[in-house]
This record gives sequence, C-alpha cells and structure tokens, in this order.
Amino acid sequence: MNYYQKELVLQEKDFINDELSPYSILNYFQDIAGIHADKIGLSHEELIKNDLVWVVLRNKYEIIKMPSINQKVILKTWPHQKGKIDFDREYAIYDENNNLLIKGLSKWILMNYKTRRISMFNNIKYSFECLEETNFENKFNKIEDFDINNFSFIETTTSENDLDINGHVNNASYARIVLNNIDFDITINHFEINYIKEIKANQKLKIYYLKKDNTYYIKAFNNEEVIFVLIVY
Repeated sequence: MNYYQKELVLQEKDFINDELSPYSILNYFQDIAGIHADKIGLSHEELIKNDLVWVVLRNKYEIIKMPSINQKVILKTWPHQKGKIDFDREYAIYDENNNLLIKGLSKWILMNYKTRRISMFNNIKYSFECLEETNFENKFNKIEDFDINNFSFIETTTSENDLDINGHVNNASYARIVLNNIDFDITINHFEINYIKEIKANQKLKIYYLKKDNTYYIKAFNNEEVIFVLIVY
C-alpha cells in the first residue's frame, strides 16, 4: 500500500476565525501518517519492540484554498524512499471534486526511545512501493538563521497536555503553543517549522517573534538552547 487516504468532515473546533488552524492541519497529517505506518508494518507498537519511535524533524504546508467548516474533504498521504537516516512523507487535502486545498510535507526519523539518539534504518524491514509524486518542487528550503535582536518575545511553560506517546512535546503542539501566545494579523497560508531539540512537560519556552514584509519569523528557546524555528506567511 504505497498511499493511504480517508474522508473526513472538518469540525468547527479545528478553525480559528473561520480559518483552519495550523495545529489542526499538523494533527490531521500526523494522524493519517500513523494510520498508514500501521498498515505497512511500521507502527509504534512494532517499532517500540526494538526501542524505536518515529519523530518529526520538519513540517511544512501550503494552503491553496482555505477549506470551510463542516466541509467534507479527502486526506491523502504517501512516503518517499528512505534517505540515509530519514523518510519524507507527503500529504494532500482535496475537496470532494478532487481539487487540491492543502499540500504538506514532513521529514521523519527513527529515534531510540531509551538513548534519545537518532537510529539508522538498518534493522527495519518493510515491503511497499514508494510514490515519487511530490507536492513541492523544492522539498525543504533551508530556513536561514536569523538574529533575534529587536524581536518581541513571550514566555510560557509546557504542560502534560502538550506531550505525545514519545514523552516529549508533540510536533503539532508547538503550533498550538505559538497560536495561543502570538496574535497573528495575517492569514497563515504557508507554515514551515524545524524541530531542533525535544522538550518535555513543565519546561519554560521563551519565544521570540518578528513580523517583516508580511512574514513572521519565530525562534523558541529553553534556557540557551534553540527548540524550534518557524516561519509563517
């Protein structure tokens, strides 16, 4: 099974001011990725037998046309061939007439649950054909580092509700944390985040942000360590 798709109806709770929220989009993506991983024999339950878990390194999406509340959509995902240490996985959300509404891409790695280190794929066996179809001409553009001088900032603390099955803050939860603390005055049509270092519950985040030319540049720290870098526009 080289791809998986399912139908769903978008719920009002997933929208903010009639716009599908970044948290909801990333949540849809990770949910369908998990379902597909189960079906191709790479589920959490199978991997944890070898002390391995899936972890997201990067996420991006682009909204072509904003969906609406209670709209029925088709959510589709497919993985690419594995790299040396990572898998790229694509996503697409279509309307009932197969018009593309949202396209997305994520980069996944395997992490040893006990050592918290990246693991190679050498001991992982799978048998399925990967699609070469891609949503983006350039998969991941490098997010250039930026100086946080003159940035505004907020401080917050992570909670148990932010965690996932791997015991760290879930990739989608970072979007919710940002949205709960920064008042964006734009419609977010492009979202790209790099997860630099994992963080757990009850840890402080200092989130710096700056709007320039209709783009928000965001960088979050725990003490002196960068946790994630995010660009939205």
